[in-house]
Amino acid sequence: MKKILCVLLCVALVAGVAVLSAGAVSDPVAQADEVTSFPWWYSLPGWVQGILRYLFFGWIWMNPPNPVTGVAFNGAPGYTLTLGKTQNLSWTITPANATNKGVVFLTSNSLVATVSSGGVVTAVGGGECTITVKTTDPLAADNYTDSITITVPVVLVTSIEISGAASVNIGGSAQYIANVKPDNASNKTVTWSILPSSTGSATIDNDGLLTTTAVGYVDLKATANDASGVSDTRRIEIKA
Repeated sequence: MKKILCVLLCVALVAGVAVLSAGAVSDPVAQADEVTSFPWWYSLPGWVQGILRYLFFGWIWMNPPNPVTGVAFNGAPGYTLTLGKTQNLSWTITPANATNKGVVFLTSNSLVATVSSGGVVTAVGGGECTITVKTTDPLAADNYTDSITITVPVVLVTSIEISGAASVNIGGSAQYIANVKPDNASNKTVTWSILPSSTGSATIDNDGLLTTTAVGYVDLKATANDASGVSDTRRIEIKA
């Protein structure tokens, strides 16, 4: 069958070259517009244009595009990943000989897991999310999709220890650190506060920077921002 198509293509090619060589009549206004838009094309001899045209359309005729009809993830319907771990996803496009097998990936919650353009999932926070693959073939009847579930177990804080200077001069500042355990806790952020039991006066920002304003002592508190309820307190003397 391909031999027959090749013969027909050659006949059409010869005929096209003959017509162009004889000088086909075209709309001069339309051609002027085309020349302005595609100067490189009209710099070619007419017989070369004819050959390229027939080769292009002949190739399309003999190799029609094969649109995508579906996509599916391979393997498990989902994965459980510990914080910081990655998972390479694999998927199958149908039919196997589809012309355009391009896909994109989407995550339902980038605070739980992210996904690269190549289908690599990274666990970034505790919780559950959905990863979706979607086809991008413009000739397909639809943008086909499939999804899997990614679960990242939540690791709660078990302890907090405040570190920093034991005393600060009035009007001065000091940086305090909340050392959170375990190291793989899903959420290691804390909320800083000064307890009302303090006799001195100071402020502390979200990063643990203490600024003193009156002599006495202040009781600092760092509370975990997860569901553990864990906290730590420390008394800081403010000196004159």
